[in-house]
Amino acid sequence: MIFKITSKYYDKPMNVTRVNLTCEEPYQYLTAEIVGSVDDKTDKEIIDLALDDVFKKIFVDRAMPEAIQKVDELEKSKKKFEELFKEMQKAIQESKDQTQMANMALFEMAEQVYPLIEQMKGMIKDAEGSEGGEVNDGNVNGN
Repeated sequence: MIFKITSKYYDKPMNVTRVNLTCEEPYQYLTAEIVGSVDDKTDKEIIDLALDDVFKKIFVDRAMPEAIQKVDELEKSKKKFEELFKEMQKAIQESKDQTQMANMALFEMAEQVYPLIEQMKGMIKDAEGSEGGEVNDGNVNGN
């Protein structure tokens, strides 16, 4: 279908351009209203805008349920996203809590082990000091 602009009139007080289109094969005559002036548009752009207006007017009954269905789908997606986001926040908080508990347990363990290490160091020094002036030269029988 090839449409041609038969006439166009800009109604300044209404800020609407009324466009009439014709098609030779199959013959059709359409009238459309485009918001604003179309003086800066090409004929192809005007025809596309006019056909879009006609389509919206003719198929409003079909387009509306589709739009509502899309909105419903978006709402469902939004709810799923919000649920996932809450789950992620909860998991992050649990991870932070577990990390904090692990750090506290490690710190407590270090507090308990450090005195034992110091005690063992002291025992090793005492053991080395009590053996006298031995030289560790590999002689099993002693010096």
